[in-house]
Amino acid sequence: MMTVEIVLPGPHGARVLQLDRSAQIGRAPDNDLVVADSEVSWRHALVYREGDHVLLRDLGSRNGTLVDGVPITGPIRLNDRSRVRIGSIELFVRGVPSPRTRALLIEEVGTGIQHPLHKARYTIGPDEDADLRVPSADTQITLLVPGNGEIWCGVDDEDRPVELGETLVLGRFAFVVREADPRREPTVEGGEALYAYELVATLDGATGPEATLRDLNSSDEIRFGAETRAVLLYILGRQVHRDRTDGRARDEIGWVSDDELIISIWGKTPRNDGLARLKTLLHRVRGGCRAAGFDPWCIEKRRGFTRIRLQLVDVGEGA
Repeated sequence: MMTVEIVLPGPHGARVLQLDRSAQIGRAPDNDLVVADSEVSWRHALVYREGDHVLLRDLGSRNGTLVDGVPITGPIRLNDRSRVRIGSIELFVRGVPSPRTRALLIEEVGTGIQHPLHKARYTIGPDEDADLRVPSADTQITLLVPGNGEIWCGVDDEDRPVELGETLVLGRFAFVVREADPRREPTVEGGEALYAYELVATLDGATGPEATLRDLNSSDEIRFGAETRAVLLYILGRQVHRDRTDGRARDEIGWVSDDELIISIWGKTPRNDGLARLKTLLHRVRGGCRAAGFDPWCIEKRRGFTRIRLQLVDVGEGA
């Protein structure tokens, strides 16, 4: 795996913007890279990562975006030698190897008892099938390890990133996520075994976008008729299809930049508004999954990206 750096050459040396999510470029003050240039549009271009590739997309700017001197008309894959010009600035991108996956553990505060975090999805709570059962708890914590060094905590269909050493409270118990002995190799169970689901989705259903999620073990299914929910699942499923076709590594399959999702679902919108809308949409889709007996954490997050975990996917001819 890798992270991406945006390199901005200059007379006093280069400046480097590390890209652990997408980066929006433009004149607006809420962009990740603000360019005070009259030739640059308010929201000019988007740089984002898909697996081991970094892509660039012009956001309908007035003066366009050039790669190696040629105006781009759609998303384009960049490499370490690609010269990107936006207004008066020129930038490059380069891949940087990611840190090695860490071995993690859950430590009980007070007792010091430790439990290896050996799964991509680890639950703590009162349910009988919880990985660490706490019968007196009134809710459940789901820890998610997306494979890029991050740790996420999910409670009641809402999730957030967790830092090493942060205390997680569950009733009268408290837990801390710690890094294990670095000599110990982590063993992480794959999501395909955890989520035996099939997604069938299309943008051209009888009444518009449609999506159905099926449990391959029970044949239960849930239909998503609301347009934004169906479009979200279609885009996520399409990325799974593409990444599998390209032979991507398991941990890199299916990730879609949050900015790409926002633009595809709602079009151009202020970034903060778009992220708030996406958070609400994810909450509603997860809530629908939970109500139908599906695991809501088949939809995963990492900083700036979202994906769905599936065994099978059918997104029609538009894939």
